[in-house]
Amino acid sequence: MAVSLKRPHRVHSRQPGGGAVAFLIIATVPPGQRSCAKETDISPAAKKTERNKALDTLFERDDFRGFLRDYFEEERRLRPRFSLRAFSAKAGFQSMGFMSLVVSGARNLGEESIASICHVLGLVDAPANFFTALVRYNQARTADERLRHLEVLKELRKARAFARAGAHQFPYWEEWHHVAIRELVVHSNWGGDYSRLGRLLRPRIGAEKARKSVERLCELGLVRRDEKGGWQQSDPVVSAEGAPPVLLREFKKEMVLRGLEAMDILPPGKRHFSTVTLAMSHESLRRFARRIDELRADMLRAATDETPEAIFQANFQIFPLSENLVDEHREPEC
Repeated sequence: MAVSLKRPHRVHSRQPGGGAVAFLIIATVPPGQRSCAKETDISPAAKKTERNKALDTLFERDDFRGFLRDYFEEERRLRPRFSLRAFSAKAGFQSMGFMSLVVSGARNLGEESIASICHVLGLVDAPANFFTALVRYNQARTADERLRHLEVLKELRKARAFARAGAHQFPYWEEWHHVAIRELVVHSNWGGDYSRLGRLLRPRIGAEKARKSVERLCELGLVRRDEKGGWQQSDPVVSAEGAPPVLLREFKKEMVLRGLEAMDILPPGKRHFSTVTLAMSHESLRRFARRIDELRADMLRAATDETPEAIFQANFQIFPLSENLVDEHREPEC
């Protein structure tokens, strides 16, 4: 069975006995003192009929700086006298330019600063916890830290019944191990031993988590028991079409983190990593993206012709490391 996240996608697999290499492929941001009542009237509760719409998008965000930037832009639209200096003063920051530095990425937030910003934004309970976890996630220095804070973000999103708002299969993408367990129950000889099933994963998961994953897959209709007691994938087609983008982004991030872990713990013979940095045009970017799509298709076709020996993850990424070097509207020089 091969799974691709390019949306919409259609994946065909062979049932147990036919054999398939299982690929999971991803194609591929203290209150202070008031000095002027009008200028510092920046609380979202100040005008109940004009709530800052950016606040309603918090749980969909994966970059706290982008969230703050959008919040500030909306505040300027709603309240023309709003300013970052006023916001900084209300939050109790000594430097009136502190928030500008934060939004630009020049400065990070400490724990006290996070609490102060939550107070000014009017965030309490779950929204405050989410914003705090988002800042910690964005500012994490190691892959382990990012993964730990990402788990907190996921749990907070689940508590808001995020996944239930979409199609019944969206929970499939909530946990990275669901997609791997779906392959393992069919292609491995785990014999109903959830402890063994969990140990087959990298990194390993406990027996209880493996059991709950299988139960969730059954609930979603993605795996089923056959007449002989074996396991089969109920439907060879798995589609991410219509899934909330933030859900898929977090899934992809987790798989990237899995890749970073693999780089550290697996010998070169059991994994392949390569990278290249180059200057090229946007047209070349589009051409290489098409070639990557063709490679993905080749991998999916090959997966149906082989006997599986392990579950593999393949991530594809191309992204810019600089701003545009050429003005797109400028006429080319002769």
